[in-house]
Amino acid sequence: MTEMFWVDLETSGLDAMRQTTLEVGTIITDEWGNLINQFSAVRSLDPKYYESWLTNIDQFVIDMHTHNGLFEECLASENTKFEITVEWQNWLVEHGLTNKSPMCGSSVWFDRRFIEMDFPSIFPLFSYKQIDVSSHIETMKLVNPALATKLEDAGIKRELHRVMPDLEDSISTYRWLIDNFFHAAPVEGVW
Repeated sequence: MTEMFWVDLETSGLDAMRQTTLEVGTIITDEWGNLINQFSAVRSLDPKYYESWLTNIDQFVIDMHTHNGLFEECLASENTKFEITVEWQNWLVEHGLTNKSPMCGSSVWFDRRFIEMDFPSIFPLFSYKQIDVSSHIETMKLVNPALATKLEDAGIKRELHRVMPDLEDSISTYRWLIDNFFHAAPVEGVW
């Protein structure tokens, strides 16, 4: 069996040099997307500095993480970035992550950048390779737009912007792609 390590992060913005990771998550599946194990953690934010910290964050991100409850969980959390790093790294190694394991997810390059900045000891545990469902979706839009519309109509992506639901959506999309795109017959005239 081949284990896949699906990774998602929620952050305070898009710039890994200026913003920070707020929540981390990993789901391990087999190659068909069947659940093996999962891990998540929310980073603490000091309530004393919360208001001044918000002044450096885009309003869209403030609204999103206020609405989905992440900021409230960060204020209640006692997990420091260091504690999350140690716990997450130990969990990944304990569950067999090696530098031959690709990072799996949706728009993985984004998560990879933040991991490199915020969790430098975890970054080298993953291979440079990645399995990115968003890239497969873009390919499908090019070669089979009708099928891409069916994926949109399937309503898999919930846009909750929390690590576990987002990971579940990525894995559901991966399973959908296996069933509908990777095993699909070529479209007449495309090949």
